[in-house]
Amino acid sequence: MSIVLKNQVEASEKSADELASHLQCAHEKAMMCHEVEALMESVTDIFADMNRFVERWQEDIERGKPHDEHAGREMYDLYVRLEKTAIRTSEFGQKLEGWGFQLAGKKQFLNDWRKLKGLVSISPERVAESFAQIRRGETRSLGEFADELSRDLDSHCV
Repeated sequence: MSIVLKNQVEASEKSADELASHLQCAHEKAMMCHEVEALMESVTDIFADMNRFVERWQEDIERGKPHDEHAGREMYDLYVRLEKTAIRTSEFGQKLEGWGFQLAGKKQFLNDWRKLKGLVSISPERVAESFAQIRRGETRSLGEFADELSRDLDSHCV
């Protein structure tokens, strides 16, 4: 038997095996892309559901139903948990985009994630403390606050 033909056949077998491996990997990456898109959509849907719940809760308060501080804290905690999932989802999406995939629903996900980050950036405790300061008369004008910020910047720039 010809050594050249034998080597060619062996090389073609190795090429076929490598292609099969790469194809399986590409298939798995494509499937992962669909999974990440589904997670993005899920985070977006959950965020919308939570917002509708909060709107109904606020409407109930406007109609005279007693304000339940505990319910507000629970919703805030859920927003914080969802934001952590959004961070992880974004990391998954960045990895997939690095592989060359485009993610359907990315724009809506990012828009909702920005809103979510805004909600969780201000804790209920900070809001309650701000209201307590107002009730105690410990407020400052915007000008005083700007002057303080300016002095802080000047002291750090020296």
